[in-house]
Amino acid sequence: MRQANIIFLLAGTVLISSVSIAAAQSENPYLKRQQELARQRFKKNHPEAPNYHAASPRATSSGKFFQERNVRSVSPAKTTKAAVSRPEYTKPIQPAATIEAPKATSRPQEIISPSMQAAGQRKAPAEQMLEDAPIGQNNSPNIYNNLDVQKEAQKPAEFDAPPPNKNLPLNNNANNNANNNGGINPAAYKTVAPKPSPRRDNSLRISTGGRRDNLDWNIASDASGTATPNILSELKWRKLNIMQVQAEAAGSIPKDADYIGGIHGEASAYTGVILAGDNQDSDYFGNNRTDEFSRSNNDAGKGHVRGFSSGLGYEFDTDVMHASVPNLHSSIIPLVGYSWQRLYLHMQDGKQTIASEDTPPLGEFAGLNSNYRATWHGPFLGVKLKADYFPHNFGLRTQYSFAKYNGAADWNLRGDFMHPKSFAHQADGRGTLFQLDYSYALSDNTEIFALASRQAWVTDAGTDTVYFADETTVTNRLNKVNWNSQNYLMGVAAHW
Repeated sequence: MRQANIIFLLAGTVLISSVSIAAAQSENPYLKRQQELARQRFKKNHPEAPNYHAASPRATSSGKFFQERNVRSVSPAKTTKAAVSRPEYTKPIQPAATIEAPKATSRPQEIISPSMQAAGQRKAPAEQMLEDAPIGQNNSPNIYNNLDVQKEAQKPAEFDAPPPNKNLPLNNNANNNANNNGGINPAAYKTVAPKPSPRRDNSLRISTGGRRDNLDWNIASDASGTATPNILSELKWRKLNIMQVQAEAAGSIPKDADYIGGIHGEASAYTGVILAGDNQDSDYFGNNRTDEFSRSNNDAGKGHVRGFSSGLGYEFDTDVMHASVPNLHSSIIPLVGYSWQRLYLHMQDGKQTIASEDTPPLGEFAGLNSNYRATWHGPFLGVKLKADYFPHNFGLRTQYSFAKYNGAADWNLRGDFMHPKSFAHQADGRGTLFQLDYSYALSDNTEIFALASRQAWVTDAGTDTVYFADETTVTNRLNKVNWNSQNYLMGVAAHW
């Protein structure tokens, strides 16, 4: 009986202590608040689950973790009955020891909870990672201090973002998310890429400027060129200053819209007026320009020049050679074409500077109005390089021509020659052209440009056919013809 009383007394003491502890916990306002917040979040995040008192682990707004416990002050019988008739819905809990801190070498992927997806909100990666991390069964007050340590351990080294670049424009539409991302909103800043070069397949360019030419030729005294003198007569035109106007058109049929090349065609034409120049006409009795017996120095500031060319090629894209510069576009265009150029040269206001018995006396002489027409024509092979770094554009062109040369003259003071065609020259030759140009785009479709070019032409030995007034002809050797020209032009261009 005494043992039964002792057991009864101990059971009563335990029961009273349990009830007292439960009552004390139920009266704790802090625990009540945490329990209520846990229920609300659980119901919001799991609307499909039954409305039980079991709650999943969540984080408070201050980042502290806890796990709600079912500490209702009810009798054990009622609790057992509820557990049998309405089983608890609980979310599986993973031990805290399985949480792995993110590697410091990469920024953790941003985690968005279902509730924040519904609200359209985002949080900083480290903050959200801590909020959704599972916790263990330890619910003692010391767990908050432990979790603060875990929070610092899980914070990646790169989380401290660098200060924003003030040179980048601010996207005001994204500023509302800055407070939810630790005060740093990457979406609030946007990168402004350099303006790409527009694809311009067709162009028309008009230019004008100055040009300076030099031309000379000499003939032998017979058809073989071995008789004395080996140079009988030589004509030189020097420092021909020309004002030139030029038009160029080019077009491409692109393979596609991404600078992958295509068929390229071009054509150009020019005309110019000779404003000034000098001429010298020399005759020799000895070989290699010795024993000069006649020389006249004349004005050559009259005449004009004309020419045209056309070419066809294929444009090859070379952007792969400078892939690190996205707004630079370049291409190379092999070309084949045909060119024709003519110079109308005049001699006037003659002055005899070396005289003999068979020449006019020293000094000026009247009536000089002779002319010479030089024509170069033939096919060419060329290469054209283009580089567009908007708004700057650069061009380089090289060209090699297989030329035919034709010359015709009217020597008006020679009564023994036929007029208007006193003699004619024919020869095969070759020519080279080198051109650089730069343009600056005023808009996507308009630009100004400047170009400089030099061309040099020369013939092999050819024929000099003289037409006499009595309708007889004599053929001698044409030793050589040389012509060089330098252009400096500026103009405007339209692209489409």
